[in-house]
Amino acid sequence: MATGPNQYGKGYLKFDGGTAMEVLGWKVDFTDGGEDQFTLARGWAGRAGGNAKTSVTFHGVLPTVSADGGSGTTSGGMVTGKGIAIDATLLNNQNGNNNLPIRFTGTLGSNPDAPFQAVSASGYISDLSFEVDEKTVKFSGTLSASPTKWGNP
Repeated sequence: MATGPNQYGKGYLKFDGGTAMEVLGWKVDFTDGGEDQFTLARGWAGRAGGNAKTSVTFHGVLPTVSADGGSGTTSGGMVTGKGIAIDATLLNNQNGNNNLPIRFTGTLGSNPDAPFQAVSASGYISDLSFEVDEKTVKFSGTLSASPTKWGNP
C-alpha cells in the first residue's frame, strides 16, 4: 500500500531535438484508424481495421521579441532543431522543410533532457492556427505521425 502523496512532474515537447520553448501545453492521441461496425441484428458488431496514426496537438504563445533571438514564428523558441520555423514545415507550396518529416518527442518529467517516459515519432504538421487578441498572439497546431506508443527513453 502506498504511503505519502504522489509526486507529479511537467511534460515538454521537442521538435527535431529542440525544446519548443513557447508551447504551453500539448496532447497526444493514438488511433487505430478503424471504425465501429453496426448491424441491424447485433447493434454494435465489432471494429473494422484501419490505418493507425498518432496525432500531437499543441498550443502556445508567440513572442514579440524573443530572448532566443528573432520574433514571432522565427523566434528561437519556435524553431525546430534543423533551423526551420514551425510554420514552414506545413506541407504546402511554401514548404520550407523540403518535404522532410520532423521528429516530435513528448517527454514526461521535470527535466526535458532526462525524462522518465517519452513518446516520439516522425511526421508532418498538418494544421497551424494563429489567434490574435488584445493581449497576445496564440498558436495551435497538429502534427500527424506514424503510430507510436509511450516508452522509456
